[in-house]
Amino acid sequence: MNARILLTLFFMLLLCADLFGQITLDECQQRARENYPLVKQFQLISQSTNLSLENASRNYWPQTSLFSAISYQSAVTSLPIEIPGLNVPTLSKDQYQVNLEASQLIWDGGKVDAQKKQIRISGELEQKQLEADLYQIKSRINELYFGILLFEEQLANNLLLQEELNRNLRRVKEYLKFGIATERDVQELSVMLLEIKQQEDKFISSRNAYLDMLEKFIGIPLPQGISMPNSIPPPQNNSFFRRPEFISLNTSELKLDVERKLADAKILPVINLFARIGYGRPGLDLLKDDFSFYYVGGIRLTWNISALYTFQNDKKMIETARRNLIIAKSVFQFNEDLKLMRLKREWLNQMELLRKDDEIIELRSSICRSSESKLKNGVIDVTDLLKDLTDENMARRNKSYHQIQLLYTLYQMKYVTNE
Repeated sequence: MNARILLTLFFMLLLCADLFGQITLDECQQRARENYPLVKQFQLISQSTNLSLENASRNYWPQTSLFSAISYQSAVTSLPIEIPGLNVPTLSKDQYQVNLEASQLIWDGGKVDAQKKQIRISGELEQKQLEADLYQIKSRINELYFGILLFEEQLANNLLLQEELNRNLRRVKEYLKFGIATERDVQELSVMLLEIKQQEDKFISSRNAYLDMLEKFIGIPLPQGISMPNSIPPPQNNSFFRRPEFISLNTSELKLDVERKLADAKILPVINLFARIGYGRPGLDLLKDDFSFYYVGGIRLTWNISALYTFQNDKKMIETARRNLIIAKSVFQFNEDLKLMRLKREWLNQMELLRKDDEIIELRSSICRSSESKLKNGVIDVTDLLKDLTDENMARRNKSYHQIQLLYTLYQMKYVTNE
């Protein structure tokens, strides 16, 4: 195998290593989401919801309570008559009670079920709100990623201009030997070359700052580079129903439905089975002034009438919150409509600019070649050539900017519609 084949294979391996080392925009967004500290809250929300559901379910377990009291009263029940030969016992004014009661819920009007639904929907709402917060990372990654691409394109154009200036500088130095150019012409080119190198330093510094921020987001050092995203079609609809923010608002509305059911359940009575054992003086037999054991069992109905005091206001508050949600959804859709409208106009404008960029670059290149020929023949000076070179470089930079800006606009439109 000859040296030329070996050299070709070596460069092919380098090219493959570079391609496989690049990271895509989708990979950056996925890694940024996984690395963002907020994502750890998903597990905490799930754990908290499960614990709250367990606590709510335990309302169906038998409930026990222990009650004890020592009291002294000024009077006790006594018979107002005296019967000869019969000693009627009198109760002591100091009394002692220890009671242990167990109750089992039979019916609560759906209160526990409503509480469990409220816990589930609250946990779901927290997760949807967290999704909405994490979704905003996509926009920030888009800004950093396309910012890096823009600086890299500007660097590439800058290096092309440096090559062009160096080529003309060498040519002018040759012209200087034959008296066609002057020392000032050489200085003009040298100064411009230094200024272009200063721009290169600025581009490198800005690109590295963006790279540092992107690495911080994704949590790993960037590989060889980033790849230019594929062009995507503009969104086909203006729907925002798939946006996490909109889904979160819909979940908030479902939560209000559950809160309304819970409010209805709170005004209904509760039925329990109960059993109580106790020890004290007096016991159940009030004619015995001795310590004794006793027990009581039965069914109990409890109705918290005071819940009716705030029932109407609770319903009004829920309806007010519902109207606020409707307004919030309208505001969100209005703002996103405006944003999408602006992005579509930018996209159409960038498409039109790109159509003309190639023609402008072709004309600018032709002008530069003509200026180089005129400089050689002494028709123009170096200042005129520098202006033409600068104009050509600016035309190339404008095209690069328009291409990247067009892609950025398309991906921002994708972000707005979540397609």
